Amino acid sequence: MNINAISANAEQSYTIVPATVSVSWTAPANLTYNKEAKVPSVAISGGVLAGEECHLSETLKAGDNNINAGTFAFVASLDNSNYAISANAEQSYTIQKATYSTIRQHYKLLGEEDWRDNNNWFDVLQTVIFEAYCNGGEEIEGEVSYSIYQAYTTGNATIEGNAVTGTKYGLVYIQATIAESRNYYTAYSNGMQGIS
Repeated sequence: MNINAISANAEQSYTIVPATVSVSWTAPANLTYNKEAKVPSVAISGGVLAGEECHLSETLKAGDNNINAGTFAFVASLDNSNYAISANAEQSYTIQKATYSTIRQHYKLLGEEDWRDNNNWFDVLQTVIFEAYCNGGEEIEGEVSYSIYQAYTTGNATIEGNAVTGTKYGLVYIQATIAESRNYYTAYSNGMQGIS
């Protein structure tokens, strides 16, 4: 009896690789901080074979933040394992810091509860408490410091924190400086008070 043996390659394996699809991203309409999440859109722009379905989804990259100022990324994925994204499956964007709306100051005499509008007169040796606020309603993030703006000051006063005590008749300009923070640029406000 003649038995023939196969010496090698009796079995051969092959791998079918996924077909590639291309995707296109569209950036969020507004990339300036406004307390809202920024979400781009992504779409398949080519590569899916006729008669087949392949759907695309996007997720925020783990650990990223798409609300506060800074850089974040979204990752695209497919629901059909026969396809793979050819490039740019991940896309990064940067949220810019915002500028505060108009910064104003109001004040109250030491011991008072209610705030008054700025640009009023107070007596020598009276202590006035100042507070900066955003006219547009934003919450101030940065540290606020106060100083006497000497360029236009004709009177005299002492200042400690946001408490101002007039020592000489005239006008005193109080400058509030809001330090740059995570989401906002530095901002300033000048308020005038008269010492009578």
